[in-house]
Amino acid sequence: PDILARVLLEQASHPENRKAMAQRQELTDSLARILVSAEASFVAKESVCLALVDLSKEEANHATIAVPHILDAMIKTFSDRSAMMNQIESRRTRLRETIIQIILNLSRTPSTWKPMANQTLLLQSLLQYASSTSTHHNLKKQIKAVILQLAAEL
Repeated sequence: PDILARVLLEQASHPENRKAMAQRQELTDSLARILVSAEASFVAKESVCLALVDLSKEEANHATIAVPHILDAMIKTFSDRSAMMNQIESRRTRLRETIIQIILNLSRTPSTWKPMANQTLLLQSLLQYASSTSTHHNLKKQIKAVILQLAAEL
């Protein structure tokens, strides 16, 4: 998974590749599988999340990324402390912030609100993260706005 994750990150870093990558379901499925894989290293999970940030920069990709299995994989990674316990706190925090950035990017497109709102753990994770004392004020405001947006879809 590590090499595949790194290659996908490299490809997603090029804007001209992003739309084609997001349209390939087997590729986006691979990203989700790496995130939830017990065999994938922390570095592979970081690479996948960074690739998803790049892919989510393109609004045209939001609908193909904001699907249940990808959202679920991101939230499992966001919440999974055991897989990351051997990582230093700053790396765990950075990974969580990367996942938050993906969610914020996806939330810019109204068609993604319903699928995201249907992910109960996503809302719970956002609430928990926003209530964290270490979260920056501006980021908290953005997260709260997304929570309200998604709650209106329920």
